[in-house]
Amino acid sequence: MPWLASVYNGLDAVWTIVAAAGPAVIYTLPVLLLVAAAFEGRDKTPGVGWLVHPDRDDADYGSTKG
Repeated sequence: MPWLASVYNGLDAVWTIVAAAGPAVIYTLPVLLLVAAAFEGRDKTPGVGWLVHPDRDDADYGSTKG
C-alpha cells in the first residue's frame, strides 16, 4: 500500500511544521493581543485610556476640570 505510506509522510510533514511553529505562536500571541488591545480604541478621542497622560488638555479620563 504505497498510498498509505504517502499519507503517513504527509502527516509527518504537517506535524513537523506544527511542532516548529507552535512555540513561535505561543510566544507571539500575547504580544499581538497587547497590540490589538492598544489599537482597539484608536479611532476614539483622545486614544487608548491607559496611554493617555492625565495632564494633557485633550485627556478624557472622567473628571471635570474647573
